[in-house]
Amino acid sequence: MEKIQSDAHLIQSYLSGRERAFEKLLKRYERPLFSFIFRFVGDRQSAEDLFQQTWFKVIQGLPRYKERGSFSSWLFGIANNGCIDFVRKHNRAKRNDLVSGEGMEQLKSDEHNQMDRLLRKEKTIWLEKAIEQLPPDQKQVVLLRIYSELPFKEIARILNDPLNTVLGRMHYAVQNLKKIAKEEYGEVENR
Repeated sequence: MEKIQSDAHLIQSYLSGRERAFEKLLKRYERPLFSFIFRFVGDRQSAEDLFQQTWFKVIQGLPRYKERGSFSSWLFGIANNGCIDFVRKHNRAKRNDLVSGEGMEQLKSDEHNQMDRLLRKEKTIWLEKAIEQLPPDQKQVVLLRIYSELPFKEIARILNDPLNTVLGRMHYAVQNLKKIAKEEYGEVENR
């Protein structure tokens, strides 16, 4: 079993000429980073482009990287800034169709768990649509929290906002999501 290396160790190994160390770092953050970018911008092609641009900027910046915070907060900060620039530049229209063709194919292939998967997919789709309705500053905090799994202190550092502001945005986002759920489904249980 391979020993899990710290991000700092992998960065130092990469900077020392070991390309494989960077591959491990990329593999470690590939899924959460792409998920964050995809949910932020809303279309796969743009997300793939931004994902590549983020890693390109990471490669360029690693020689100057100073471990002031965690690598993950630095990485998600780069991605967050790229997403903001993209949204500003393209003024994209909201995406209505959140069900992908590949997701539906997966449901067809496994009949035993079809209903369970369908219910989970429906909840996911509802949550994605509800998050899209949030004000941009609340949406940004929610997406960073869900996909980066960073503590709020790190999210505040990424957004360059006070911790209380970030916590307030999350609080209002949760309240707004409850309100959206109530409007759509009636009274919602408190969990």
